[in-house]
Order: sequence, then C-alpha cells, then structure tokens
Amino acid sequence: MEIPRNYREPGPGGAGAFADPGRPLPPGLLYRRCDPAELPFELVTELEDPSEPIGQDRAVDAVGFAVQMRRKGYNIYALGPSGTGKHTIVEDLLRRQAESAPAPADWCYVNNFADPQKPPRLQLPPGRAGGLREAMRRLVEELRAALPAAFERDDYRARRDVIDQQFRGLNEEAFGEMHGVRSNGALP
Repeated sequence: MEIPRNYREPGPGGAGAFADPGRPLPPGLLYRRCDPAELPFELVTELEDPSEPIGQDRAVDAVGFAVQMRRKGYNIYALGPSGTGKHTIVEDLLRRQAESAPAPADWCYVNNFADPQKPPRLQLPPGRAGGLREAMRRLVEELRAALPAAFERDDYRARRDVIDQQFRGLNEEAFGEMHGVRSNGALP
C-alpha cells in the first residue's frame, strides 16, 4: 500500500493529518491490524478502568485548574458535542476534589419573624443540620399538642375570665364617661 506524501503519523491525539483535508483517506489507512497475541490480556473485563478520561489531558488539566479557583465568579463551562462525556468528566473530577477536601460547614436558614425576607443563617459543624431540622420538627409536633392543652387548663381559663372582666369594666367605664359627656352637651 502506498502512503500519501502529505500523510503524517498519528500524533498525541491519535489521528493522522493531511495537508489537503478535502482528499479522502485511502482504505488501507482506515484500518490498523492488531495481533491479539501481543495484547497482555485475554478479555477486556480483565482491564482496569482508566482513572482519567482517555485523550482528554488538556481538558482534565483545565478542570483541575478551575476547581482550584476558590473565589466567587469562577465557573466551569465544558463545550463539545452531546454525548461525549463532558458532564461525566467534570462531575467525576469535582467529586474526587470534594473527597480530598475537608467537609464544609452546614448552613441553615431560619425564619426571621421581624423580616421574613431576610432569614438569618446558622453555621453548624458538618453533618449537624439534619439533626437541627429533626429537633425543630419534633418541637413543632410537641407544641401543636401542648399549646391547645395549655389553653384548656382551669387556671388559664380563670386568668382569662379575670382579664375579660377587667376589660369589660374598663370598656363600660369608658362608654359611661362618654355618655355622660354627651348628655352634658360637651360633644356634638
């Protein structure tokens, strides 16, 4: 088979190149024979999965560099054809980075009764937010049962009746004074 003059051996990316990209490859260059006896394995399942994406050294280095940028405003954007593993590569590299980093603090937002649009945040040690959420859930359940019961007790009812009587007395007194002022002609 005759190899064209402008053909180059495959480079680091694995593909050969032609000076004239419009010229088709000869059929002999489209296939490379491999002697199975030269392979150091019998079945493909004997091979370990590669730890890095194959042929994506620059992309892996770029994502690794991007992950080290620990400031606001830095993002990772992967461009390429659909189905080429961009998302998987970035997610895997980020997961490995996260596994080697210390666990971040848990952040919780709690209700601000004075200004609900500005909830305060609580910083908790890693893994403690779930415990706080569960404790608050139990507290709300207990209060739902305890508050109505507290308002049904006899001592509460007695105090409420005293306050109601005092309020009625003040109300009648105020209306009485107003009626007396009106009958004297002081008010129109």
